Amino acid sequence: MSAHPASRSWHREPWLWFLMSGPIVVVVAAIATAVIAVRTSDVLVSNDYYREGLAFSHAMGKEEMAPRAGPGALLRVDVTGGRVQAILRPADPPAFLRLTLHDATHTGGGEVVVLASKGGGLYEGALPVSSQAPWQVDLDDDRGRMHLSGTWPRSAAELRLGELGR
Repeated sequence: MSAHPASRSWHREPWLWFLMSGPIVVVVAAIATAVIAVRTSDVLVSNDYYREGLAFSHAMGKEEMAPRAGPGALLRVDVTGGRVQAILRPADPPAFLRLTLHDATHTGGGEVVVLASKGGGLYEGALPVSSQAPWQVDLDDDRGRMHLSGTWPRSAAELRLGELGR
């Protein structure tokens, strides 16, 4: 009889593979992460993120004040005539409204439409032509005291915002 047990080759040892499996998984995950990082871009990160965050905070403050002030608006779109109308119920009507239309599927600044007062709470402006995706709508008055927002599907002829939306 031999004093030494029969030794197996190194690649036939189960403990070796068990101990090496953790580092192998980490290396594969690191390579996968590097491939994803190289192939995709960070389009949602703005170069001026701090100022946009402050503007967002300011807008949220105006939205919180809106229900107490009670403003509301009804937006109507005439696609064939290329016009957009806003019917506003303010206590003190502004001279004009600023309607910002963001394509909900893209990042970017959006298109701004100035809605001029026609009297009696009716405002009207030219509708820009863009894609068929839904609009993210922001409606502000000329004094910066009112901010209403919502999502406007292109299939809808009108959108109610604020107190008119409830």
